[in-house]
Amino acid sequence: MKIFRSKDSFDQVGQMIQFRAQWPGIAGGDVEKEDYAFGPLQSFDHAVIRKGTVIKMHEHKNDEIISYLVRGEFVHEDSHGSYETIRENRYMLMSAGESFFHQEGTPNMDVEMLQIFVRPREVDLAPAVHFADYEPQDDFRLIAAPANAPLVIRQNVYLYDLYGKAGESYTLPTYEDYATCLYVFDGAVLINGETLMKRDGATGHDLIELTLTEDSVVLVFLVDLQAPMTKEGPFSGRNRPTEKIVSRMWADVQKDID
Repeated sequence: MKIFRSKDSFDQVGQMIQFRAQWPGIAGGDVEKEDYAFGPLQSFDHAVIRKGTVIKMHEHKNDEIISYLVRGEFVHEDSHGSYETIRENRYMLMSAGESFFHQEGTPNMDVEMLQIFVRPREVDLAPAVHFADYEPQDDFRLIAAPANAPLVIRQNVYLYDLYGKAGESYTLPTYEDYATCLYVFDGAVLINGETLMKRDGATGHDLIELTLTEDSVVLVFLVDLQAPMTKEGPFSGRNRPTEKIVSRMWADVQKDID
């Protein structure tokens, strides 16, 4: 098991938006590697977006992006004519493919969420957007997968979540030879003798069972580290969050905010 901590995130914090980007490939502290992604799972932004923010219409290409909200709600509009409200238990997958434009805003309340970036299996697939509603469960529930899931992602990546209670133990989902990335969105967990707090995570093939020491929201990604992928996406295709790239992207986001 390799651990990444909240302090290892790459942060951009403004008055209306906070992005804390976790790149799970640097678990264990290996910041000298060329690519900070964990196979096709490139990164995820733990974001707080304040009430009244509008991120204006902008383009994505060759990115698979899951919007996973835990608190609040935002309104999504896109070039396919969708106008949807995303909230807890209603999530979204944008398969940008060759080109996809969208806008999002928080007219009614603050939002805390993950925006998850995955490298698709090939370049310039047809663009699509998907929405799915979920029922609460007492164990891990499947959010997205390559097939047979509410959200079908165009890559060998599975996403599960857990809303669990303090004192309870849970067995993590597994799939064949896929590696695991665990992320604590909220709360605190004990796994393999280590305590992980909010915005901490771990990767490896030996993540089997966890015990919650607080009420927690936990995400588990199962990832085929050898999966074919394209790195043509302007977001998911980046190898690492260099200061130049992060500054440029933050400037683009700031420009898009009303």
